Amino acid sequence: EADISLLSVKLSDSTTFVDQPATTIATVENTGEKSGEFTGILSVDGDTRDTKSVTIAPESTKEVVFETTFYSAGSYSIAVNDMSAGVLQVDSPAEFELSPLQLPPNSLEQGEEISVAVTVSNIGTVDGTQSISLEINNEPTEVDTIILSGGESTSKTFENITTSDLDPGDHTYSVTTDDDDITGTFTIVSDTTDRSELFRFDENRNGVIDRDEAIAAIVAYNTDDTIGGEIVTRGDAIAAIIAYNTEKQISA
Repeated sequence: EADISLLSVKLSDSTTFVDQPATTIATVENTGEKSGEFTGILSVDGDTRDTKSVTIAPESTKEVVFETTFYSAGSYSIAVNDMSAGVLQVDSPAEFELSPLQLPPNSLEQGEEISVAVTVSNIGTVDGTQSISLEINNEPTEVDTIILSGGESTSKTFENITTSDLDPGDHTYSVTTDDDDITGTFTIVSDTTDRSELFRFDENRNGVIDRDEAIAAIVAYNTDDTIGGEIVTRGDAIAAIIAYNTEKQISA
């Protein structure tokens, strides 16, 4: 008759990644004179994950191979028929996620400098290295390299980016890693604005545009209303916002 025993159980590799199969190999021996059937039960942390039955020829050994995929990172105890194969470490690959800290204003004058700051987080469990870049109008402005351990975060700031070579109008920016990006737009307004044109927004007649006066200009633009007897255009509203932000003097 068959005399079947489980000789050994091993992992083909002690580490794997999420969504990648892990291989467990059980070696079975039949020292009897007849063929027999072996049923192997693969367990993960004590819970049955897979079952396989094979026929073993007399006086022979056979490997029974289990393929198991894990969907969460962690450490898992693997066994076949209660014989331990060891602990399998399942990692998630390095993945760099971005979150904003400081972004360009919606509008600024030609020649003003901008800064962009982001938090970079490696949400994987293993170390990773990636490039991070700032692009203006799809053209690289600055590129750097970030190295992060699993679960680690850092901040990255792109400073003193000049807008002097950008024409008045709308422009795009993007901060990019291999895995994520943050994008947006800003508007460049020419610095040749005639400050006297803003006098009609200076309700207090103190030579500057304050917060309430800037808001009034925005509201008038959005509602097609007039200030000082004239329709407020988009350019008027932006110029009023910039005058408020920069505290520049205006005159009648």
